[in-house]
Amino acid sequence: MKGEIFLRDIGMKGNQSILDFGYGLGNYTILAAVVAGQMGKVYVRNCM
Repeated sequence: MKGEIFLRDIGMKGNQSILDFGYGLGNYTILAAVVAGQMGKVYVRNCM
């Protein structure tokens, strides 16, 4: 997936904790979880 490649290109990798701030529709949230892997975590916070 292009989104997963993009996240890896900007430095995300497995076993990291990731903050998806202002996630909107969550287009990258699931992809961030894939990159983080089973030992990583993805936290999300949307601003309104």
